[in-house]
Amino acid sequence: MSIVRWSRILVIAVISLFLVQNWIVAKPPVQKTEVETDSRKAETPRFIRILKQDDGQLLSLDTAIATYELKRKGKPTITVDLIGAVHIGDKHYYDKLDERFKIYDALLYELVAPQGTRIPANGKREDASPVSAIQQFMKNLLQLEFQLEQIDYQAKNFVHADMSPEEFWESMQQKNESPLKMFLAMMRASLAQQAEKPSQINDAVLLAAIFDRQNGPMVLKRAMAEELGNNDVMLDALNGPDGSTILTERNKVALKVMEEQIKAGKKKIGIFYGAAHLKDMHERMLNQYKMKLVKTEWLPAWELMGNTTPTTQPEPSK
Repeated sequence: MSIVRWSRILVIAVISLFLVQNWIVAKPPVQKTEVETDSRKAETPRFIRILKQDDGQLLSLDTAIATYELKRKGKPTITVDLIGAVHIGDKHYYDKLDERFKIYDALLYELVAPQGTRIPANGKREDASPVSAIQQFMKNLLQLEFQLEQIDYQAKNFVHADMSPEEFWESMQQKNESPLKMFLAMMRASLAQQAEKPSQINDAVLLAAIFDRQNGPMVLKRAMAEELGNNDVMLDALNGPDGSTILTERNKVALKVMEEQIKAGKKKIGIFYGAAHLKDMHERMLNQYKMKLVKTEWLPAWELMGNTTPTTQPEPSK
């Protein structure tokens, strides 16, 4: 296998991790908008997709905003939006999210950090870490923006809804997990995926794209988007049959915070988490909280046709 192919697999694994993990503050210790359906009988929806034209031309890599309702006898209806995130994306993607976040009574967000931690304006940090270095590298390579630098986490309705570093690493120890095991699982799944369905873009084109600052980023985005739009196998490998700290255990914490916000009287809640978290959250919303999925919207995170006008894409009619 060529060095470029190995590099592609490495990049796919790294970007896939961006669907589940944003930022760990501390190191480890020493096309119809409304889809009215009986959601309990429906298949689990996707929360990230590739939108294509009829001729196969890629249009965008989209993330979902899925709306759930809980009707309560004699009480106001509770509305909860699961808002999928990719942690590097086009600027207009984060601009649209920032504007939407204003409508919520409470916007729950992910951040493995001590309780009460607030992300500084523009996501600036005094310390550097391997995770942030990789994110900055991918941001520059693909000419995208970094979520923490674009979203206004200082907004008054933002509520931290994630583990503390101590809780995170303790859970990983209990599950016999480690960052290395997690990364190797992603790499193995990426290798298997490449063997089963090789990329349509050959290695020579990818290598040339890395050094072509004018057209290369779009070529690389299209190649990476194709993989991310079909990454269920990789994410299943990451999560495992018994769940994982990075996905299911953090989801439990986020939904416990949702419960607290509902008890506090909040009626319209958004949960802004990496798109890979939302499959498990969806199941919990239906089965544990007895909510109903009432609609799904799609927001382009990566435009893949050059200078196209960004729009919110509705769920395709069935």
